[in-house]
Amino acid sequence: MQIDFDWSNTSLTAQQQTAQMAAWEKNIEGWWNDQYRVSKDWGEYIFDLVFDVTFEGYPTGVPGEPPLFNQEVEVHPGSGRADMENWYLGDNAQTNAHEFGHMLGLFDEYWGGGINTALKDPPDDDHLMGADPTSLAFGDGMKQSYYDFVLPWMAAIDPDDSQVYALIPEPATGLILLTGVVGMALVRRRNLNA
Repeated sequence: MQIDFDWSNTSLTAQQQTAQMAAWEKNIEGWWNDQYRVSKDWGEYIFDLVFDVTFEGYPTGVPGEPPLFNQEVEVHPGSGRADMENWYLGDNAQTNAHEFGHMLGLFDEYWGGGINTALKDPPDDDHLMGADPTSLAFGDGMKQSYYDFVLPWMAAIDPDDSQVYALIPEPATGLILLTGVVGMALVRRRNLNA
């Protein structure tokens, strides 16, 4: 994802802008990376799913023509109501990662946000996209559905229609989930025996 920042509302020096972009990159990649991997052909092949946020733009190959970006963001001083196209220097890591989710095409999952009106159930999520930036109620994690867009993309670039792609949790995430399931089973078994 190539993001072009408009710094005209701030008084940051070029060095401060570079430092701020590095912090935003770390914030976004810290939330989005190392959560899920892609399995091909029922685990025969495993691919890491890595998001790389950069700020240089794609070269057009035409001399003198400016690079192309996926997204433009206007930067504002202080704190405020961030959205996909307006970020504040006072935003926290969750806000950066949340707004990046919109750049990937995800909807808000909280009342008052840009929710997917095609959903039958009201939003009541406590994950990243359920994080209301106006409150302190930020989501606590990533859902597999946030990464679903990757599977059709991979299938489209793979000419073999027999390939099967799936998302799997990172090993550490999977171990945590398995530990929770086993723990719940033990509690249930203890309650049945009591």
